[in-house]
Amino acid sequence: REWRAFGDGWKSIEIEQFKNELAQASETAHRLFANIARNCSVETSFRIEHGSPADIIGSIATAEDIVVIIEPRNPIERVSQRFTRIIDAAFRASAAVMIVPSRVARIAGAIVAVAADPRDPSIGVAMAIAAAAHEKVVIVGSFKETELSASLASPYKSLGIRSEFIGSKKGALNATALGDDLRQLSKRLIIISRGTLSDVDA
Repeated sequence: REWRAFGDGWKSIEIEQFKNELAQASETAHRLFANIARNCSVETSFRIEHGSPADIIGSIATAEDIVVIIEPRNPIERVSQRFTRIIDAAFRASAAVMIVPSRVARIAGAIVAVAADPRDPSIGVAMAIAAAAHEKVVIVGSFKETELSASLASPYKSLGIRSEFIGSKKGALNATALGDDLRQLSKRLIIISRGTLSDVDA
């Protein structure tokens, strides 16, 4: 049974109607996915999984995947046990994790790489994305800019990507220092390699 507000009170759930609504929701999701995937140049597939989202992420995500998590609109949901379990499961998996805000704040801006050292893989990923998005790259690190020149050499220089380096004001990279470093930037995407920050800070 389900509780309905506005005076309806407790009502029995009609199982067949419930099944039909779930089927319609699945069909709608599949159609929306197919419409978006039609313009992608990568192989795609769609399937329905049953169970806890956290358990599903843990069982099917591999190192070749990107787990995309959309931040709930409601601030209370962001600290709910269900959402924190999904986040924890994503970070425990070997997949890359992309956290997306519930509302897109900007559609243009710098691609930021938070780099533990000049050879951090986040720099190469940021360069490739910046080339595709026609944006500049901002590299935030706790090392000296002179140490970075080798990482910015070909193949990226030939693409004409604009880059800027920001030395972390507080030396070591941590969430508080990064917040200060990034606050003034008009950023579109932040890329951080696993292990640069603790999972909690990330």
